[in-house]
Amino acid sequence: MQWKRAREIRPNFSIFGPTIVPTDIKQGGIGDCYVLAALASLAERPLRVHEMFYNAKNASGCYLIKFYVNGIPTGVMVDDLFLCNGSDLFFARCKGDEFWVALIEKAYAKLLGSYSRVPAGSAFKVMHTLTGAPSTNFDHHRFSNDENLKDAHWERLKSCDKKHMMMCLSSN
Repeated sequence: MQWKRAREIRPNFSIFGPTIVPTDIKQGGIGDCYVLAALASLAERPLRVHEMFYNAKNASGCYLIKFYVNGIPTGVMVDDLFLCNGSDLFFARCKGDEFWVALIEKAYAKLLGSYSRVPAGSAFKVMHTLTGAPSTNFDHHRFSNDENLKDAHWERLKSCDKKHMMMCLSSN
């Protein structure tokens, strides 16, 4: 394991590829699937992902990434130095030569205090931090034993989908 700059890992790296899609995202060596689920939901709206970056690829390898802390836009500066296992990133990454996932994950870890504080969390809280938009959590288990509640829950999910709301699913 060693720390490498993005250009050492992928000489032709870019922040974004020609497309941003949820299936770009690969989980790495920490338990942050809830963060990646929220990012995958956000990737359904590529412009929202682009808007998180205050700057594009640059020679200094420093990136200012926008989050929302208590609803207030907050920039988090990170560099493009990543922990690698051989030639592959240890933490989250994209399937290609893009680094938007790794940079956002690194900035989120910095926002929390370190990578060690990232494992285990709630996707709906991450959605709020990524977008600044109100976010809520629906506990499916609460609705699963009551037919009336189950139907109402399903109708609410369908209504949210029709309104093109961002949604993600997580389990524990």
